[in-house]
Amino acid sequence: MVRHILLLALLVVVSYSAPISDPEASAKRFWGAIATKIQYGTEEEVAEILFDKADSLFPGLLTKEEASTIKTAVIQHSKKEKAGEESVFELPEEITEALGSKLRKRLELLSDDAKVAFLSFAEQLGELDFDKIDTMKGRFGDEISNLKTKFETLPSSTRDELAKAFPVFNHLGEIKALVVVAERIFLSVEKMCQELPGFPDCEIFD
Repeated sequence: MVRHILLLALLVVVSYSAPISDPEASAKRFWGAIATKIQYGTEEEVAEILFDKADSLFPGLLTKEEASTIKTAVIQHSKKEKAGEESVFELPEEITEALGSKLRKRLELLSDDAKVAFLSFAEQLGELDFDKIDTMKGRFGDEISNLKTKFETLPSSTRDELAKAFPVFNHLGEIKALVVVAERIFLSVEKMCQELPGFPDCEIFD
């Protein structure tokens, strides 16, 4: 885990960025809290912050029990990686089935126009390959920005319908800010790692 470099990069981003909007300021505070917990806290504390944010963006999508199950799986995966063990994270099967069922039920309630729009957005994001490091070099942020623009051009009735079924559509500005700030931190770390050949925590960029 790129601990000290991550914190230093975060300070660079916060100190020298252009004037910020409220969503961006909030995003920086969020990643600052994450970086602090990565450096000085525990896996449990990091997971707690991440899941609190996820719950605010996707309210009602997970029950407390389901969130707890995922959180436990994430922490176990993180501890295995930290110990140098090979670990591939997968959502527990019962969670995958529960989420699929909830999404299908919400989709069934949408009008044809809203359903087409939702599936179009899902397909757009589904084309991203999150296993490739290049995804964190601006492309993800661009896709979120494009999605936000497309959503805003929909008829107001379709927007309202989608936001009611999937409240995350009310938070696209916040999500965009979170992604853009994360990408800036990522690129700052990558740039620093170019000056630190052989540093073990920089192997992710090899």
